[in-house]
Amino acid sequence: MVKISYQYTDEEALNIIQTSILTFTKAIHPNLVALTDGANISVDASAGNFFTVTLAGDRTLDNPTNLGVGYYTFIVTQDGTGARTLAYGNDYRFPGSVEPVLSTSANAVDTITFISDGTVLHLDNVVQDLKA
Repeated sequence: MVKISYQYTDEEALNIIQTSILTFTKAIHPNLVALTDGANISVDASAGNFFTVTLAGDRTLDNPTNLGVGYYTFIVTQDGTGARTLAYGNDYRFPGSVEPVLSTSANAVDTITFISDGTVLHLDNVVQDLKA
C-alpha cells in the first residue's frame, strides 16, 4: 500500500469546505499551542488555531506568521499580579478600531477569537473573566 500526502493551499481547502459536506464521527481535538510570554509575543499561525499565553507584563501580540484562512482563538491569562495589558500588531482589525480591554484581576482568563482572510485578522468575539 502506498500512502500519499498532499498539502492543500488555503484556496483549495476553502473550495473543498464550501463545496463539500463534511461528516465527523468523532470529536476533533485541535492542538492548544502555548505561546512564549515576552514584551512581544510571536505567533506562528501554522502551529494551530488555538493559542494560550499567561501575561507577566504589558505585552504586544505580534502579527502572525504563516497566516491562513480560518478562525484563531487566543486564551489569555493574567498572572498572579493582574492588570496586564495586551496591544496588537497592525494585522489585527477591531470594530471602530477599538481594541478589546482584558480583564484585570489576578489570574483572570479571557478568550479572543479572530476570523482571518489569510491576510488580516478581524475580531469575532471576546469572552472576559472566565471562571472555573
